[in-house]
Amino acid sequence: MSPLRVWLEHSISPLIHVQSQLVNCALLNYFFDELKLLYHLNNLRSYYFLATGRFGLAFCSELSQLLLTNDDARIIYRVNSMRQILYTSLDQAGELDNLIDILQLTAKINIPNSISLLDSTLLDYFDLNYTIQWPLNIVISQDMLEKYKIIFRFLLRILIVKQVLNEIWIILKSCKQQNSTLSKLHQYRHQMQHFMTVLISYITNQVIQIAWTEFMHKIQKARHINEIAAAHNEYLDRTMLNCLLTPNAAPILNEVNRVLTLIIRFRCQLKTFSWILNANYTDPSDTSVQALRTTFEKYHIAVLSLFKVLSKLVEKGYKTSLSDLLIRLNHNGYYDQITTFSTR
Repeated sequence: MSPLRVWLEHSISPLIHVQSQLVNCALLNYFFDELKLLYHLNNLRSYYFLATGRFGLAFCSELSQLLLTNDDARIIYRVNSMRQILYTSLDQAGELDNLIDILQLTAKINIPNSISLLDSTLLDYFDLNYTIQWPLNIVISQDMLEKYKIIFRFLLRILIVKQVLNEIWIILKSCKQQNSTLSKLHQYRHQMQHFMTVLISYITNQVIQIAWTEFMHKIQKARHINEIAAAHNEYLDRTMLNCLLTPNAAPILNEVNRVLTLIIRFRCQLKTFSWILNANYTDPSDTSVQALRTTFEKYHIAVLSLFKVLSKLVEKGYKTSLSDLLIRLNHNGYYDQITTFSTR
């Protein structure tokens, strides 16, 4: 190495390094203090991941009300409907004045003419748009916002199915007559409720909350803005991975969607065959009773299939977070016993 190069490295490099640190520190302070980066990150988590209770409950309640009381599911994509859903939800959260110009609910233009509550793609035409200006889009890019939207639609579908189960419970509890068919229907609903409780608990506690906590730790240790952008992208990728929203996890997600669709179908049949709920006696061979039983049996098979797939993945060491979902789902070894019995 030439003496000149040695001299330059020892005399100029330390100054450049110090100046670089000062610039990075000033840039971090600008993003956090002036641009309120943490405020926007918290907003994205609250509204896309429905982490704010009042907003999430109001949004799902308004959306479910429209879906469950109208035959045409496309009603949710009307401008008036979307405005009502968003404005009511923000008002319930006390953020209507603060976010009305930042958060917008829009619909895509390619909505199919025939789409129903049973379609797993029903909510794929929603876009919850959060306005981000430069230079915040360095940390919150458009690609990242697209990932937020994918997760949002997935969570929304799950919470709507939760609302469907609540409606089933109300329907069954309102029955004045007691018969063997009604008792069976209560058992069916209870098993479906257990699955949904486990799934929501897994996503909320084991996926979203843990990923967010780790993301916040990385932000605190970040030395420059590029590290924060990378940590943000990693946070979203991990959330999508554990929510089964990656291409490799598509077969598992299909199983989950099949279970959710069967729960919705059970509700639709229950509304159609509501006469059996107040009957003094119902024939087990009646087509209405058999239809409900068949739907539950399909649901049970779908959950068992999902359990087997998850078990194989956990045995292979794939995604350790799934082990918690598996343990909660397999309460008291219920599915272990069924799997063992079916293989004999």
